[in-house]
Amino acid sequence: MPVAIILAVIAGYALPVLAIQSGMAAYPEKYLAALANTPWPMFQHDQRHTGLSPYLAAQDNTTRWAYGTSSLIRGSAAIGSDGTIYVNSYDYNCKLYAFNPDGIVKWAKNTDSVDGAPAIGSDGTIYIAGIYGLYAYTPDGTRKWFCSALDLNGSPVIGNDGTIYCGQSGSGGAGLLYAFRDNGSSGSVKWTYGTGQLLHTAPAIGNGGTIYIGSVYDTLFALTDNTTNAILKWSFLASGSLRSSPPSIGGDGTIYIGSDYGYVYAITDNVTNAVQKWRFDTEGTVESTPAIGTDGTIYVGCEGGPAILFALNPAGNPRWSYGSGDIASSSPVIGNDGTIYIGDVYDKVYAVFDDKVHNTAVLKWEYTAGDAIYGSAAIGSDGTVYIGSYDGKFYAFNNRPLVTSVNPNSGKQGQTLNNVIITGTNFTGATAVSFGAGITTNSYTVSSATQLTATITIAAGAATGLRDVSVTTHDGTGTRIGGFTVVAAPLAPLAPTQPTSLISTSPSHSSSGGGVPTVPQGPAPISNITVENISLSSAKVGPGAPVTVTANVVNKGTADGSSRIKLYVNGQEEAHQGVTLSSGSSTPVKFIVSRDEPGTYSVYVGSIAAGSFEVDQFTDPNLILYISAALILSALIFGIFYIRRKRPSGY
Repeated sequence: MPVAIILAVIAGYALPVLAIQSGMAAYPEKYLAALANTPWPMFQHDQRHTGLSPYLAAQDNTTRWAYGTSSLIRGSAAIGSDGTIYVNSYDYNCKLYAFNPDGIVKWAKNTDSVDGAPAIGSDGTIYIAGIYGLYAYTPDGTRKWFCSALDLNGSPVIGNDGTIYCGQSGSGGAGLLYAFRDNGSSGSVKWTYGTGQLLHTAPAIGNGGTIYIGSVYDTLFALTDNTTNAILKWSFLASGSLRSSPPSIGGDGTIYIGSDYGYVYAITDNVTNAVQKWRFDTEGTVESTPAIGTDGTIYVGCEGGPAILFALNPAGNPRWSYGSGDIASSSPVIGNDGTIYIGDVYDKVYAVFDDKVHNTAVLKWEYTAGDAIYGSAAIGSDGTVYIGSYDGKFYAFNNRPLVTSVNPNSGKQGQTLNNVIITGTNFTGATAVSFGAGITTNSYTVSSATQLTATITIAAGAATGLRDVSVTTHDGTGTRIGGFTVVAAPLAPLAPTQPTSLISTSPSHSSSGGGVPTVPQGPAPISNITVENISLSSAKVGPGAPVTVTANVVNKGTADGSSRIKLYVNGQEEAHQGVTLSSGSSTPVKFIVSRDEPGTYSVYVGSIAAGSFEVDQFTDPNLILYISAALILSALIFGIFYIRRKRPSGY
């Protein structure tokens, strides 16, 4: 009886914990975030892994910036809607970095994810796969949730319904394909499918939502998502491991994948089985995802073969090959002019132009980094090529202008500013400078490649609010979003009037004729924007958990106006939002803040105190899982020992 009681008590605590850890909770009906529509939302740009960008990418090896982390960078980057670049590094074990387009670190978070690229949902959520599970972060770096799942590997892929797919590379060789669901404030496992083979690469999603993923051994799997489980459509046996070449999918549904025996396969999905269309031998090893051009050309990197890069036509015939003696594990990506960008395992980044007229490859530029390049590049909307290296640096290549600051960054309606200094890069040969609607650029002088001075006039009737500042050269245009603000002109002084006691409000009957009644002038209209009704969503949270700060912003004045609402945490500005309100109107403003370190944090919105929140000590859910399992095991051992001691001799 004592043993039964002990086991019941421990199981009553531990089993619910284990159930929560394994995702045994009811799923809500709605998925929250499909793949984002950004310049580069995931590994190889899209669900099909085409590696094809709609933008003209860097035309020379001008290094816009290079940020040095404390350790190597192996994975690829993703780019958000606002241009923020997200990339994993081995920095201090593992870290997810968020960079502004000018190379300034926006935030960095410790994780256990190192190799894969992040994937970005339509609501801006950033998903990364780690050794212990799937992480979800908001764009401001707040950890939205963590869902436990051991040994995830590669880059997550987001389906049209918001399901996040990721492969597993360990745990006894089960080779699970995970399907995760984002429930808003939490994540859960929708289903898992056991392939029996380790999955080191990212899946791709093709026609009808079919999920394709290759294994460490030699099998390509095609699966359909049946909401509560996965159904195997077919599997295809290749020659050699598919461990490092995530599949890509052409416009006609053809699946392309490489093996470490050096073959590139083109496979047709026949619904119930796979049919090999062709196989090309690179005479090396393929650990690169094939990229697909607008005309169907397949570009693939190679290790140890006669070339670093092959271009194959849709029939599988080689059009050209480039390079010799180099090794490419990096996957190629393509700019909209047909330039292919790829790195090698020595230290080079190559930009190779596909000359379709002469059916040959032309080296446009190359760059020597400090160490190997394993990850593929990502291309921003301004054409910047971002890529990481084993030298610990994250590189940004672009010869177009980059506007980093404007000083002064505001001006009044009707005002002329003679010395507006714009700083950035690549200003040499500037052909135009723009401050947006209602502002005329009278003249500008380029002082250096990093600075120019402009004279501008703001129209008296220009709308108040933010403006984008742009600098154009023959290489393109660089824009600082919201780089300048138009503010309302000061009120003109009132004309002197007669004392109101002497002003007649009735018609005049003087002999000089019919006079016009004089009405006293009232005060000039003016805006009065204030903050009120501030609240915090939580007074106590765990490390990394979000706290929402909500405030109501009201214009109590008699004129329309704009203001920048600032959030302060422990006296330091955390974030700001611009608002424009008509007289008498109001709008809610929300900020999301989080802290990893335990402690108490005071919050102000403007000069108004919002209160404070406390970050409490936090126990890792995996630790709870391990403790629970240990308690159960200990109870079982104790029970067996107890029963054996009570057992009669000779039994």
